[in-house]
Amino acid sequence: MKTKTVLAPDLSKIKVTRDNIDEILSRIVAEEIPPKFIVVDLFCGAGGTTTGFEMAGGIAKIVACVNHDPVAILSHWRNHPHVLHFEEDIRTLNLYCLKRIVDHYRALYPDAKVILWASLECTNFSKAKGGQPRDADSRTLAQSLYQIWIPDPKDTTGKKGK
Repeated sequence: MKTKTVLAPDLSKIKVTRDNIDEILSRIVAEEIPPKFIVVDLFCGAGGTTTGFEMAGGIAKIVACVNHDPVAILSHWRNHPHVLHFEEDIRTLNLYCLKRIVDHYRALYPDAKVILWASLECTNFSKAKGGQPRDADSRTLAQSLYQIWIPDPKDTTGKKGK
């Protein structure tokens, strides 16, 4: 019998917290054909990057998405209900639950490589709205990624790296 890595429908829109992470992870089982890549989609928007990875023929498994915008994350949830979502700013995201999710999938698929995909927004980062870039703060997100995603190996609290 073929199993799929799919959350039960009642968990597809649940807010992931320290209190429910064990329950959520207990419902995720390995697929018959393991993916080659485990992906976390930052700045996920409505899900274009996630859709692209999913169209790659099963070689990648999107396991979590992060976006600060409630409309974007709701759209992503509707497009990809099987992915765990974090409606948070990556600069303030507590990494504990995200790390637990990635560790769980790494245990299920030990040969898979982890991809941290960070598609920075184009509307404020570039001239996509016309004219000069609009928001200097949004342009600093790329610089923040290094500081945010390099964890302190001695830290078990999920706080940011140093």
